[in-house]
Amino acid sequence: MTKNRVIVIIALVLVLLGVRYQVALNRQTESDEQQIASLIQRGESGVERKNAREAMSIVSKDYKDSIGMTYRVMQIRVANALDSAENPDVTITQPVIRTNGDEGTMQFHVRVVDRRNDTNLFEHDMTLQLRKEKLHKYLIFTSHEWRVTSTQGLEGVLEGM
Repeated sequence: MTKNRVIVIIALVLVLLGVRYQVALNRQTESDEQQIASLIQRGESGVERKNAREAMSIVSKDYKDSIGMTYRVMQIRVANALDSAENPDVTITQPVIRTNGDEGTMQFHVRVVDRRNDTNLFEHDMTLQLRKEKLHKYLIFTSHEWRVTSTQGLEGVLEGM
C-alpha cells in the first residue's frame, strides 16, 4: 500500500468518526425540561465550586436584561463575586420549566448561603428566559443547547455587590 493510500484511508476514517460525533451531538435523548434542569445544575455547580467559567457557561453571549446587564458585565460581576471569601451553597426549589419551541422560561426560588457559617447571602424568586442556541464544538461540530438570555430577580443580588 502506498503512502498516499494510507493517508486517504486515515482521512476517510477521521471524516466518518467526525460525522458519527456530529450525529451524536445532535441526538437529543433528554426532553427540553431535562436539558434545562441539567443546564441549571451545571451553573449551580460552577457557583459552588467558585468556577466563574463553568457558572457563565450557561449564559448566552446575547444576554441582556431590564437592569442593563450584558454578558460581559455579568461575567465580570460573577468572577468578582466568586473571588470573595464566601463559600457558596446554592439551593434551588420550586422549579417550574416551560418551553415553547426554542424558547423557554424557568421560575424558581433560590437561596445562597455561606457553607462555613450558614450566613444567608441571597434568597429570592427568579425567572430565567432561555433560548436553544446553535453552538460550535471543536470549531467544526455544531449542537443546539439551552442558554440563559435574560433574568428577572437579579436586582437583590446586585445590591450587595
